[in-house]
Amino acid sequence: MFIKYLVIFILAMLPFIELQGAFNIALALNLNKYFSLVLMIISNIMIVPIMYYAIRKLLNWGKDKRYIGRIFSLCILKGEKIGNRIISKIGNIIYLICFIIIALPIPWVGVWLVSILASIFKLDFRKLYFSIITGILLLGVLLLIMYEVIL
Repeated sequence: MFIKYLVIFILAMLPFIELQGAFNIALALNLNKYFSLVLMIISNIMIVPIMYYAIRKLLNWGKDKRYIGRIFSLCILKGEKIGNRIISKIGNIIYLICFIIIALPIPWVGVWLVSILASIFKLDFRKLYFSIITGILLLGVLLLIMYEVIL
């Protein structure tokens, strides 16, 4: 039983699967939906700082390299420029948009995408992390409601 919960924990961290896919797999494995959801929320929350800072480190590391340096430098320069433009035009609404993107159960869109884009756009991590956590929590509630209504 521990192995099944560990698999669910790890699956919730993977891109494209994330919370939505892992929740369906947990239901298919007849696991406790509430405990599984708590594990999946924790693993989904854990991946955000790793992704945010890893992408930033990767871009800074690669900007000096011979073959990939131009691409990585372009990502840094254009990303920060776009991020500054977004913040100047819509301000903190960008964090509400991140919350909505996370909270809606849209396939292939979730924590990974938002974390990577936020890192490239160099958004404020504290505000981003709060919006992502609240989005993940709302998504968990929505998944439970959808499960109860459908089944």
